[in-house]
Amino acid sequence: MSGLVAVVAWAALAGWIAAGVLLVLAHRRLERLEREHTARKWDIVALRAQLRALHRRPDELSDPATSTGAGPSVPRHPGGDPGFPVPAGGTPGRTRTAGATAWRRSHRRPVGRTRRRPS
Repeated sequence: MSGLVAVVAWAALAGWIAAGVLLVLAHRRLERLEREHTARKWDIVALRAQLRALHRRPDELSDPATSTGAGPSVPRHPGGDPGFPVPAGGTPGRTRTAGATAWRRSHRRPVGRTRRRPS
């Protein structure tokens, strides 16, 4: 074997080893980033749950008819504000945000139009 072939073979071997090390390091970094992302995601989920719980909590102290006992008697619906209708499919006093299905239904394309025109 000539010296040039030996040098090229050793350089190729070193290149393969370096590529393997870089691949392992990149994989470990991606795993760490995925773990951090998952942790942040669950933190956001927990914060959203706390925010929803705060919004659902009734404000009984801000209602003068229930806090002081004075003033005109206002007929109240259980769990809701007086005179407001119950949201469709919901309970009184609880507002529902539109979910993904409701968004898709409200943003449908008109029935008469299609993406492609008939040829």
